[in-house]
Amino acid sequence: MLDRALPDPHGEAVLGRRRHFCTEAGIDYKDTVYQVISYDPQATYDKIVEVDACSTTAHTKGIQADALYTESTGVGLFLPVADCIATVIHDPITGAVCLAHLGRHSTVANLANKIVKYFESKGSNAKNLKIWMGPHLFAEDYIMQYFTPQDESDWRPFVRHIQGGVMVDISGFNIQSLVRSGVMLKNIHVSNVNTANHPRYYSHSQGDITGRFAVIAYKKD
Repeated sequence: MLDRALPDPHGEAVLGRRRHFCTEAGIDYKDTVYQVISYDPQATYDKIVEVDACSTTAHTKGIQADALYTESTGVGLFLPVADCIATVIHDPITGAVCLAHLGRHSTVANLANKIVKYFESKGSNAKNLKIWMGPHLFAEDYIMQYFTPQDESDWRPFVRHIQGGVMVDISGFNIQSLVRSGVMLKNIHVSNVNTANHPRYYSHSQGDITGRFAVIAYKKD
């Protein structure tokens, strides 16, 4: 879905795989918004962008955002991802859909909490929100040599010091953040797939540094 080893992230070979993936899901790739994650020095990792049909790949190659939000029907949100948590947020009452990239940077930036607030600013009630957190790197494999927020009170339950580094529970922290923001725990569904040891998923932790799988969130007509 994305190959960092290629000079063009939208080359025909990669586009062919994206189109096939979308077709299998019953969606035309031209009707999706391609989400671009920026790691530039000035990135804040909490950028939420509302999109519609004018934002799709029929009109633009991609939209730079940490979370895409739409109230438009017939618009798919397309995110290439590896170990980070592609997270779908849906309000079944208003019909709004969001696709978020919850990685280490955006988690530290409290993106999950900011997304809930964004939904509320659009008229949603946090208690109605449904959350799906996709395949991701589990805590036992998310090991860093150093983690800056490790001593902050909110992070302490989700950080464990082990020989050789710090084990970080990104999904656990985000679940806590969502619940504190008013989301019902029963409405949060977390994938049991660990990208570190599943043969169908790319994982940076296992040396797959260029490839990505993808998640699509789609609001049907």
